[in-house]
Amino acid sequence: MENKSGKGLIILVAVIAVIIALVGGYSLGKGVFTKNVEANKSNEQEKKEDSQEIKNGELDLNSDIVKELYYMVTPIDDVPQASYMDFYEAYRNYWNHSMFYPYEDNVDFIASTANEEDKMYILSWNLDVKKKTKYNCEKYKQYLNKWVHKIGNGEIIEDYNKCNLPEELQSTNPNEYDEYTEGFTREYIESLYKKIYGKDAVLDKSVTLYTNCPVYIYNSKMDAYIDYTNGCGGTEGPGGYSHELIKAIKDDNSIKIYDKVVYTDYDEDDTENENPITKFVNNYIYTFEKEDTGNYIFVSRTIER
Repeated sequence: MENKSGKGLIILVAVIAVIIALVGGYSLGKGVFTKNVEANKSNEQEKKEDSQEIKNGELDLNSDIVKELYYMVTPIDDVPQASYMDFYEAYRNYWNHSMFYPYEDNVDFIASTANEEDKMYILSWNLDVKKKTKYNCEKYKQYLNKWVHKIGNGEIIEDYNKCNLPEELQSTNPNEYDEYTEGFTREYIESLYKKIYGKDAVLDKSVTLYTNCPVYIYNSKMDAYIDYTNGCGGTEGPGGYSHELIKAIKDDNSIKIYDKVVYTDYDEDDTENENPITKFVNNYIYTFEKEDTGNYIFVSRTIER
């Protein structure tokens, strides 16, 4: 009996040893297999990231990155020859009007030294009307004081938010008053400012946010940029701008976009506007630098000399 018991014990130990070996081998194999799978996934991800990385050299002018950057700092739509309102009016006001202080066509724009009013005007072309917020007039009208400011000819004028129009203006602008006024949150404007000028750029809230129309004033009580315009209007002459993208070049840290701009106008005697005259042709270079976040920020718009 003892002999049989000893043999049974030996067999049991052998079976257990085989089971342990099998389990250990499976676990080891599984671990190796898992590591191989993870390694393969990592390699595939790296290949995918490499394929998505924009290569150095000349870029396709229709590529997403070129269009995204160009339209970030120009107020025109995705068209080669934009309409009067989409291009001429906007382009004139953007680079050559700068609200009340005309830009010369041969002046470079350097973001690091530009005044904040002009930088905010660039920002205005990135505004998404879907991001507007409504503010109840009864709740906020006590904070919406009149806006007294000076225009280009030195004249002092007053503008009002539609929640707080004087009675005489309510009678002449019956459609202006509403239960709500509109604006953009400070967080939204700040996010655009940093997207365009860099993650460390500091928004100066005291600077008015001009667009072609309307105008937005920062209100500290509401922590928002509020619409302070009572109607828009005005006309321009028959002259106009056209543009053509020439090329876009990328290196390790920057992207440069080359743009040809032509301005035409008419003589005063040409009352029928039949003989357009080319006033100037300039090639401009828009430069964007890459931050450590991967975002490209606007650095300058310079004339190619």
